[in-house]
Amino acid sequence: MKVVVDTNCLLNSINRKNVEYEIYKAFDNQLFTWVVSTEILYEYYEVISEFYSPQTANLVLGILTTSRKIEFAAPYFRWNLVENDLDDNKFADLAISVNANYLISNDKHFKFFKKLKFPRLDVIKSKEFVKIIKIQMQMLSASRNNSVMDLKLSGNSSKIRFISTTDKQ
Repeated sequence: MKVVVDTNCLLNSINRKNVEYEIYKAFDNQLFTWVVSTEILYEYYEVISEFYSPQTANLVLGILTTSRKIEFAAPYFRWNLVENDLDDNKFADLAISVNANYLISNDKHFKFFKKLKFPRLDVIKSKEFVKIIKIQMQMLSASRNNSVMDLKLSGNSSKIRFISTTDKQ
């Protein structure tokens, strides 16, 4: 799974007391690929330095940029679809260019993507992504244990049984 993460969500994922810290833990456990561009890394550094400190920014970017699950890319086309905050086009343009599964952002001005037919971009809030991560971790755990997992999505309940391919039937 490839994701582009808006700076506001990165900030929330740094603090261990926030629910969004699960995003960092999932990234550390290599459950998804974090896609960045040079332009986005500059913004990350600038905002983290202001919010926390330059030392924290260096630490966070060091962890991020040396991970096996980081993908460096540049948008091959500038759509410039975000009119309310032109600076956020770098996130949308990159997510579209790399065909990311999600752009994770808590900004309201990305809502128009839900109605936009082309180009297609799924924008979700950080707390929604945490739910996806938790389901992914449960499925991974259940598959390792060859167990049954209850899955609840939007009020519906389903059971998924994981059977090892090495088990004889």
